[in-house]
Amino acid sequence: MVKPERIKGIGYLSIAGNGNQSKALLFLPGTGAFKENYVTFLEEFRSVYGQIFILDLPEQGSKGAWLFGQMSANLDEFINLKIDDTVHHIDLMGHSAGALAVLSYLTHYNILAEKGVSKLIQQKKMDKENLSHALSMAKFCELGNEQKKIKKVVLFSPPDSLGVAFPKFWAKILASLNTFVIRIFLNVFINFPLKVMGWFLSKSQTRPSFKKSKKPQFFALTFSDHHRFFNYIAHYKTIFELFHYLDNHFQDKLKSALQDKELCIQYGSMDWVLKPTFRINELENNYLIDDSIVIYCHQGLGHLLKKRRSLDLNLYDQLLINRKVVEKTRQFLTNQNHGTRN
Repeated sequence: MVKPERIKGIGYLSIAGNGNQSKALLFLPGTGAFKENYVTFLEEFRSVYGQIFILDLPEQGSKGAWLFGQMSANLDEFINLKIDDTVHHIDLMGHSAGALAVLSYLTHYNILAEKGVSKLIQQKKMDKENLSHALSMAKFCELGNEQKKIKKVVLFSPPDSLGVAFPKFWAKILASLNTFVIRIFLNVFINFPLKVMGWFLSKSQTRPSFKKSKKPQFFALTFSDHHRFFNYIAHYKTIFELFHYLDNHFQDKLKSALQDKELCIQYGSMDWVLKPTFRINELENNYLIDDSIVIYCHQGLGHLLKKRRSLDLNLYDQLLINRKVVEKTRQFLTNQNHGTRN
């Protein structure tokens, strides 16, 4: 049985593998998702790895504020705490926000770098010279020894832009609401309807525990400061966006940081967050920050990559469980014909 555990303020689940004991897999979930949502999917890879871990995001069970840089810092700390010297091969996976956090870790896009970029955006000074200075100060793309152990990376439904996934206009409106109003809004219009849907569409044994809070929350995500959260996502630039602002020197540094990794991106053609139906070419062009990245588009699947043409809003269900998603992931991890796109 898989049981929740904690270490130094980081919540996680561990799945014992019966594969290569020198290989480990770490997974980061999406916004509001429970780590338990991914157990069925990750158990498919027990024969590949000796250890599999699913980490909670900050404010979803782990310490710190909900920032991609904090997610990256927690991941780095966890690897240093739990992955010993007998493990020589680490693979990473992430879903949605978790996928962006994995990219932040791989490129050392840390909290200091995020703050520098956000400040330039708000001051309307986002030119290559100012950006290069801010990133240099934050040691962007300067990697540690543990990051060099990363071999393969699978990113599921990563937003190329938070502005597309969650328009800046709405983020600013929600940031302006007081705590009581935002809490009622989220409970009445989001949490309760999705909870009812989950009870009808999910098996009781698969439903993660939903803990009510007096603070605003979106399922597993409990906001310590919703003003900070919504202002943060209104000004955040993803790695995919940032790449196009970088000068040649930093573009080369970013590519160098990723060059010894194998990266795969998978998303659904009916993803309501990424909206590929209206911008398929734009989305894939944004993803290709390096020519070696493999991209799969799964026809008929949504953001949660479950059943074809199904209502894609059930956060009480197991996620990423579509058989084609599992098979493509297995092929990529085991080097079986992963060079072609779907």
